[in-house]
Amino acid sequence: MNLNQRVLRVAAVASSQQQLSIVASLSLTPTLWLSLAATNDIHSSTSTAASTQLLESSVLDLQKSKQYKKDTVARILDPNTIKLDKNGLVALAGVQTPSTGGFPDCTSYSPSKQLRKSLPKGTTVKVRFLDEESSSSSAAKRVLLLRETPNPNDDAVLVNAELIESGYAKPVARGRKEAEKILPGFTAALEHLNQQAQDKHVGLYEVCTADAGTRLVDSPFVSSSSSKTSTPATSDFPLNLDDQFEPLAFTTQTQWGADGGKTIRVDNTANSKGTVPVVPINPGDSRGCSDFGTYEEALSWYERYLPYYGDVAKLDRDGDGIPCPKLPHTKNMDRFRRKVPVVSSWSVDNQQNKLQ
Repeated sequence: MNLNQRVLRVAAVASSQQQLSIVASLSLTPTLWLSLAATNDIHSSTSTAASTQLLESSVLDLQKSKQYKKDTVARILDPNTIKLDKNGLVALAGVQTPSTGGFPDCTSYSPSKQLRKSLPKGTTVKVRFLDEESSSSSAAKRVLLLRETPNPNDDAVLVNAELIESGYAKPVARGRKEAEKILPGFTAALEHLNQQAQDKHVGLYEVCTADAGTRLVDSPFVSSSSSKTSTPATSDFPLNLDDQFEPLAFTTQTQWGADGGKTIRVDNTANSKGTVPVVPINPGDSRGCSDFGTYEEALSWYERYLPYYGDVAKLDRDGDGIPCPKLPHTKNMDRFRRKVPVVSSWSVDNQQNKLQ
């Protein structure tokens, strides 16, 4: 069969009593193949297993190359925001990863690494904007994102669905209706992938015990020893969770006392190296905003001393948690930081003292 006549399929679960099949041939190279089988590999030449009901539908508009813009990945800003070289900030339509909270209790890791593994810097992608007219240049635009492969004969990957399947994101309504018009079956496919991730206990659905924070043995990623190190139980699940997550540099925890609880920020960078954090000497007001060339330089200095002495240099004069907001960003995108409020144990305690 000629590659240009290959059938492009999107799989989704049908009801237990119904199975819908719509197959259409499209002219698209490379093709997109999204497998929704729980444990079996599905290929166009194999029959559908009885336990896996598939909705096969054509993907409209993909053959119109002008609707897709070719680009490359500059970097991953956070689990939900991707910076592209040409088109700037984009967000995946129909999916969302919790930026804070919502993670399993037995771990304090960020799923950002999974997105970086899926879209490393320099990856060639094709972008389909859902509503270009209403998109702001300063905001992340909702897109369908296809990751191309080095071999043009291989199938491209719909990153929106890939994150759901890995358990690192959940289906959401934002952009879903527009995506459904372009990809009929998109909503049902994401819902099935999400259920599949829950059944496998992967990503955000990893199951933990209530006491020691170890993973339950019934998870396919846990050995019978129930140790905190996760290893695949069978060859059917070659994924290792420890390779997917990266530790958060800072986390928050509640510290309880006689007067109730208070939220403090925990620096994990020193403890992860097996060393005890060293308390720096109070620098006083030896530095000001004019001493820094970029916002990232000021923020680094600010975060260094804030947990111990507060904002001794008055870099955050309006008290909104953003030091030297008028400074420009660095041009080194590997050091880029968003201008969002910084909260430390010192600032939380200070606010509580003012209320007493």
